[in-house]
Amino acid sequence: MDVDVIIIGTGFGASVAVTKLLEKKPNATIHMLERGLWWFTMERPLPEFLDKAHKQDPSKWPIQYWPRPNHSRGIANMLSVVKTNNPVVEGLRNFIGPFVFGKDRPQPLYRYSLFKDIDIVTASGVGGGSLIYANVTIEPRFDDATQSYPVMANWPLKLTKDDYHSATPTKQGAIDWMTKKRGQAQRVVTRFPLLKELGLDPRNLDANHQFLYLGKSRALRDGSGVVGPDWKKTGDWEPLNLAINEYDTTTQTAEFAGKNPACERQGRCIQGCLPGARHTLNKTLINQVLSTKPNVTLESLADVSHISLRPDGKYEVVYKDLRDDTEKRLVAKIVIVSAGTLGSTRILLRSEAKGNLKLSNQRGRRFSTNGDFAGFVVNAQKSFPPPQKYNFFSTRGPINTSHVMFTTNDGKVQVNVEDGGIPPMLAPAVGAALRVMQENLNRHGSFMREMKGVWFAQKLPDFQEWFPITPDPSKPERFQTEDEMLMNTFYFNCMGTDDGTGVFSLKSDGSLDLKFTDNPADQRVYKVTEEIIKAMATAMGGDYVPWFTWKGFQEKKLITVHPLGGCSMGNSATEGVVNTKGQVFRTDSPTQQVYDGLYVMDASVFPGPVAVNPTLTIVALALRIVEGINL
Repeated sequence: MDVDVIIIGTGFGASVAVTKLLEKKPNATIHMLERGLWWFTMERPLPEFLDKAHKQDPSKWPIQYWPRPNHSRGIANMLSVVKTNNPVVEGLRNFIGPFVFGKDRPQPLYRYSLFKDIDIVTASGVGGGSLIYANVTIEPRFDDATQSYPVMANWPLKLTKDDYHSATPTKQGAIDWMTKKRGQAQRVVTRFPLLKELGLDPRNLDANHQFLYLGKSRALRDGSGVVGPDWKKTGDWEPLNLAINEYDTTTQTAEFAGKNPACERQGRCIQGCLPGARHTLNKTLINQVLSTKPNVTLESLADVSHISLRPDGKYEVVYKDLRDDTEKRLVAKIVIVSAGTLGSTRILLRSEAKGNLKLSNQRGRRFSTNGDFAGFVVNAQKSFPPPQKYNFFSTRGPINTSHVMFTTNDGKVQVNVEDGGIPPMLAPAVGAALRVMQENLNRHGSFMREMKGVWFAQKLPDFQEWFPITPDPSKPERFQTEDEMLMNTFYFNCMGTDDGTGVFSLKSDGSLDLKFTDNPADQRVYKVTEEIIKAMATAMGGDYVPWFTWKGFQEKKLITVHPLGGCSMGNSATEGVVNTKGQVFRTDSPTQQVYDGLYVMDASVFPGPVAVNPTLTIVALALRIVEGINL
């Protein structure tokens, strides 16, 4: 098969690529390859385009539905759609699967990659990271004095305010693309939508209306007035711009006006929104591309192995059809790799090992965790008098709703702190783990054995100590709802400026390995972040409990949901894998510095952290890169 453009991936970079290329050449033949499949909710009918395609050929258009139910028994359902990179674990789960499901295991929604120093969580499905991310649409901290983004001080391409905010006929910024292709962002920090007629500002509700705040949103606001020995706030508490629909749809325009359900504060954004209020990219691809452009096709369950350059100057993409494990090949003049940090890095490394590409020796380098860090406050406000006390309810509302930023006095470390949410189905497990860690009863081995049973058999154990199922009127904790289990618990979701010293390489089986030039847990950003959230825990009147892999079940092991780098930008092949136009550097030709027609457009090109949720910056960079692609 020969097409004009092959796009590998369906996340933010890929979606920018396909929409903008169609603006340049509406009849361009574009084929998109996605390793995952389509995910939807049973609460809403399938879009007409997908419903028709699925009925005609369900094997070509396979569909799965978000993990359910939305309470403790949903844990097994969720774990059934998690896949790790550990072949031993996966081999055992594949063996057990037919006995549990009566058929093969379902396709994964989550990819949980385990490495020595860090675990990485990514999405798997049409729509990429938008399927399980927290909807946050935020730009990095901007310095008014220098009119720049400090995190980009050493980047070869420094984005500007226009790259985020412009909305002119000649320049589309990231926010404008998000709004027109996905819908207007909303701020959701209250228990229910604030009607405009009330005249209330959710950024600053007065003392008589603070009860309207979601508990966790208010808790972050009230606990943010802290200062440390060498760090301080660099911005007041603010609601986050979220890519979801709110009840007031007057701000929605064009195809989004009055057509989408509103956020119901179910607290499960990262597991799939049941009412369908989130602006996931699968909707963009269906509504604005696949249902209107027959020259654009999308193939799910297509796992790309590598890319080779042909003698005629075109590229051959080799991939496996996961339906039947057959190998397929596709040819195009232009190939855009947008498979995410792990996917794009793996594809390029394999393209040198199995294909014929000759890449920069910077390949795989400058991996950044984006400073991701987490922790908890338990027994919050335990000594506060009744007039000041309120419940946090970490299971309610969007996953993240608000944030506050901090910077060290020397300006070298930035930290963004957000209120985090815990999906209700995870509340029993999280609550049990927190009790184990806080009480220090040396029972964490027993707890982990029970959780392994859930992981391998996908069945919730009838083990009352950890998962109180049978009510006991004399023990209220035995019949708590999931909301009540974490009503006095706060979850910190933090990002910051890590050093970006990780290096990917290929193992003999073609999978990724990741090592660091130093111990990443010793980097300054994590020390500063932990100081900040400890101070905030005290301000919230509770006890700080570290994230489970930081202390307790493991020792100072990091986890990130915002992996960056691996195919970083540079001004030359000695500095990066791609140039500032996203073109892949070529090192085997004295006359050609780049591979003409081969681009990378996703978070893997970041040369460092952004210290906030990266999706808006991915879009901003992709818009800059796609400007230079000529069909």
